[in-house]
Amino acid sequence: MLLAARGSSERSIEWVTHLPAVVAALNGEVTRLTGKKPSEAIKARSVRQKPSSTVPGRTIGLDEPLLLL
Repeated sequence: MLLAARGSSERSIEWVTHLPAVVAALNGEVTRLTGKKPSEAIKARSVRQKPSSTVPGRTIGLDEPLLLL
């Protein structure tokens, strides 16, 4: 993160101090897909996921282009 607000091209490391709190907050929230907190799901041997409520807006077939990294 740049310190653009201060008119500098220096990088800010302030986010590093807040990162553990952000990760803890995200791991403490129940997700819709599994119905569990990520911190609980990580410890589980297996986790069942709920069916996705998202319906594709188009037909998806085998001739789809692959997204490669």
